[in-house]
Amino acid sequence: MNTFPRTAGIFLVISLLLLLSCAPEPAVAPEQVSVAGSYFDFIAGFDPAQAKLGRRTDFGWRHLRYLESGFDLEDGGPGMPVQGRGVLRFDCPWGTEPFDMEMTLCADPPCEILVTLNGRTLGQPQLKRGATTHGWTVGGDELRPQNNLLTIEVPQSSIVRLNHLVLPLDELSVVNGKRRVPLLPAMPPTRINFQVRPQAGSRLLFETFFRRPPVRQPEGVIEFKIMAVCPPQKEMIFSRKIRVGAEQQAVAMEPAEVDLTPFAGCDVQLIFITSFEGETYWPMSGEVGWGQPRMLPARGVDPQPPLIIWLVDTMRSDHLSCYGYQRDTSPNMDALAREGLRFERVSAQSSWTKPSIASILTGLYPSAHGAVGREDRLRRGVTTLAEVLKSQGYTTAAFSANGNFYGEDLGLTRGFDEVWGYWVPRGDENWRGDEKWAGMTEELVNDLFLWLERFAGERVFLFIHTVDPHDPYAPPPPYDTRFTGEYSGPYQQYVDVPMLREHAALAEPDFQRHLRQAVDLYDGEIAYNDALFGQFVERLREHGFYDRSVLVVTSDHGEEFSDHDEWGHGHTLFGEQIDLPLIIRLPGGRNAGTVVDGRVRQVDLMPSLLHWLGLPAPPSAGVNIADDLDEGRPPATGDVLAEESLDNHVLFSLIEGRYKYVLRLEPWHSEALYDIEADPRERDNIIGSLPTIAEPMARRVDTFRREAEAAVQSREDLEPLRLSPDEIANLEALGYLQ
Repeated sequence: MNTFPRTAGIFLVISLLLLLSCAPEPAVAPEQVSVAGSYFDFIAGFDPAQAKLGRRTDFGWRHLRYLESGFDLEDGGPGMPVQGRGVLRFDCPWGTEPFDMEMTLCADPPCEILVTLNGRTLGQPQLKRGATTHGWTVGGDELRPQNNLLTIEVPQSSIVRLNHLVLPLDELSVVNGKRRVPLLPAMPPTRINFQVRPQAGSRLLFETFFRRPPVRQPEGVIEFKIMAVCPPQKEMIFSRKIRVGAEQQAVAMEPAEVDLTPFAGCDVQLIFITSFEGETYWPMSGEVGWGQPRMLPARGVDPQPPLIIWLVDTMRSDHLSCYGYQRDTSPNMDALAREGLRFERVSAQSSWTKPSIASILTGLYPSAHGAVGREDRLRRGVTTLAEVLKSQGYTTAAFSANGNFYGEDLGLTRGFDEVWGYWVPRGDENWRGDEKWAGMTEELVNDLFLWLERFAGERVFLFIHTVDPHDPYAPPPPYDTRFTGEYSGPYQQYVDVPMLREHAALAEPDFQRHLRQAVDLYDGEIAYNDALFGQFVERLREHGFYDRSVLVVTSDHGEEFSDHDEWGHGHTLFGEQIDLPLIIRLPGGRNAGTVVDGRVRQVDLMPSLLHWLGLPAPPSAGVNIADDLDEGRPPATGDVLAEESLDNHVLFSLIEGRYKYVLRLEPWHSEALYDIEADPRERDNIIGSLPTIAEPMARRVDTFRREAEAAVQSREDLEPLRLSPDEIANLEALGYLQ
């Protein structure tokens, strides 16, 4: 199946107003806006040679953040008025290749304006009372990756109204409850064209979207229509009307599916149309758009294997039964290990969520992908696993209960068609003293079950990020007492890391008793998560996913329980914080029961998984271990490095063979060398007795550290993160923000 044609740029069309009324001359209807080849991949199963990576972006009325200064947002009239000097600020996150900038303006009285981009003159158009459209091709040296300034200079005697603007696509998505999806904005009246070539059974999937504004909205009807044109055939293939007004629900987002079989083999033009019947529709009348339109092949079992990753936040490998733990915490994961490959020694590239998951999804070390500290995001231009799979026709979805992954501005969700985020607002009846919600993971899994039913048999990438057993440790019954003994004290059914630190600081004589209770509850959370994983596996079997998928179980990092006189994670690179479980079941149960003893890294996952899917991998720090494993050889990976930069804890580590070197730079300076075969718990620092081992490792870490520092200094996307109130609340609840 062929994809639609490429275009030079990726654009966001901000339809500030498409019916103009600022002049006595007749209003000029907007031209059709062609976004073929833009943000949406739109077609599943097309020729990979023509594949184009999708880009997700952020919408809402936050597109008004483009308006830096000089615009009167309280005017209430048509368009965005500017008098004197108007400045718009925008980014080019996906490259500075040339694109066609376009704007529609009118002036009262008529005047000549000066339009500049980053100080360079684009043109001096003569404006009339009626709308006129002006455009320029810009790119190369005229553009910056960030903070481009588009300036409109207006004579003081005139008022200019900006009615229509085409800029590079920034970030666009819409949140509907816990679900976030890409949105193609379509303020009525708008026409958007796609060129596609469907095959027999091809299906057009999309959603119609309307969000009620916080201010007055007009009474009337919004109509969504899709016309299909394949000369001489022209047909309306979809129509839906939404009545809006004072009684309209806050959000209306409805899915739809259209059979494109009548147009099989034809280069058909699909025209997405929105119109409004009623009062004049102006920008603050509410958001209107098309949610994630895309074309999928005929229903049936896609021969391409699905990829499913079940990531358990904060799960230590040595607390799983299949890794030798004395408790039966993980019977369902153990069963998967018997049907797949279990990796005995796996190292995270960091000891907290954001950088570790970013390394899994990019194959890069934290300093290379950029998502290192609390205020950092994934670097622009870094390719994610979801983007690669989306370009190969996969439907991609992520379900997560940790804002360090699903936070919209972090960049980790790039390439996902939809993102489901879960958290509980403070004061909710399910609140358990912190962020945990009795039933939160059950809700995630139940939503996941419905998603599996919808996409059964298709080519999918699912990333499932469950938050149990992250602190606070508070498993629901019966797991809250599964491993606990006789205990009385403050940790009866709930404990978090601040409580542990508080009691340790008091040097309570029975602190070890409290600590054991915390571990018991932690193990209960693992067992709870494992039970839900077992239910998930049954649904995979029911919907035909299980035997044809690459199914992965892993973690982002571990958890410390005073192993080195601390608790939690994110502050050391000892094994309890960076040694991970990793279980991979291949389609058909290939290589079932294999235990892989060689050490592998998180960065090796992306190239290896893509190999098992039969797909090429982008350049990365990881290596493809699949060939070695398929041929029965131990995996041959590169340097096993890790890095940490969180809350004034700055560390680097390197594992070579049986030795592990650790350099701490902050909040104090120290060096250590451990023989992790003879001393797996890293208790005995032998750096003084083995200088011939330690010194070359120290030089390698120093080189890596300097490269990491240079990468941070050269990073161009260092502006502060934009977090929503919900995302901030989630991170506060998880202890990542104070």
